[in-house]
Amino acid sequence: MIMNDHSVSRRGSTAWTILFTGLAVGCFAAAAPAGKPVRAAQVQPGTPQEQIDPDTDGDGLSDPLEAILGTNPAGVDTDSDGFSDAEELARQSDPGNRSSFPGSEASGVGIAVTAHDGSLHAVSALYFQDGSLSDKTFQLGAMIHGNVVNIDPSRYGNALLHIVPSSDPSAVVAVLDARLPQNPLLLAGSMSLFSTVAGADGVVTAASVIDLVALDGVVMERQLSYFSAAPGSTPQTGAGAGGLYRPLGGSIPATWNEGQVCAQSLAVVGVEGPVVTQEVEDAGCEDSLEGACSPGGCSATIGTTVRVMDPLALIGG
Repeated sequence: MIMNDHSVSRRGSTAWTILFTGLAVGCFAAAAPAGKPVRAAQVQPGTPQEQIDPDTDGDGLSDPLEAILGTNPAGVDTDSDGFSDAEELARQSDPGNRSSFPGSEASGVGIAVTAHDGSLHAVSALYFQDGSLSDKTFQLGAMIHGNVVNIDPSRYGNALLHIVPSSDPSAVVAVLDARLPQNPLLLAGSMSLFSTVAGADGVVTAASVIDLVALDGVVMERQLSYFSAAPGSTPQTGAGAGGLYRPLGGSIPATWNEGQVCAQSLAVVGVEGPVVTQEVEDAGCEDSLEGACSPGGCSATIGTTVRVMDPLALIGG
């Protein structure tokens, strides 16, 4: 069989992609498919003093994470609405907006990430209305190049569980702080981390996803904006009309533009289970109060496809 140089290049690129994907997934999974859910109550309890990162207000959210979230590191309730920042993260309302309140769901989970010291500091905030952790399970997982794995709890690092005050004395709010290696993300270029919680029957009742990308060694969150299929309809998670990249810590290269973010226009081109594939139709640096943007790196994403996870598709499994 005769192959021209272009064929060789394409085959080689595919092989390297498979290799990198395998290495990245292998860094997280002790064995495929890996990672049984862990009983939330069995994670080692900790105190703010035991955290590697400082936690001035003792709410389980480190000061570096609060800087990313835009919350007050010296106060447990940034917007003074009666719900702590950790509870609002768990119940997926905005801790910096006094008009944003948690819903009535009996359980909740939210995930947020900072990147420094060579690690992804993945923080999952959990909420259970019935006040019990003993019969609940928690799962941390990742999606890399469309491959979904549950991360084995032994790979969480020295994870600590902090019990923090809830607006309802009969409920419980817990913050799980796990340390994960950055290498899988740096190898793959993009990945999604997800957290789920389940009841005694093993059915997932709440899920949260954060989409991450790495460019020039900088770890960024890919935030999506959503649209409705029709006026008045509910926005569909994963149906992103646009995306913004913002750094999650670490040093910014001198060639990047400070005070800007990489903004993309997206089109959904495929959905398979919880994985949504989108094509980048346009991209460029746009002004933002916080962030940094690589002009060349941002524009180079035009025409590429990206995969994200739909947290709604994880519930009930």
